[in-house]
Amino acid sequence: MTERGIDAIARVGRLRTVIRTLAGMDLPPDEVLAHIDLHRRPGGRSAAGGR
Repeated sequence: MTERGIDAIARVGRLRTVIRTLAGMDLPPDEVLAHIDLHRRPGGRSAAGGR
């Protein structure tokens, strides 16, 4: 990760929440990775339904 500061910390926290949520959904690995990729992109929806 090249970013630093509060924005980077918040982004990592949101990504962690997405990963933990997906882990509990018993999805195939390719779907999990597709969801993580979507949430990782700028403008992707967060786990809370926002940006």
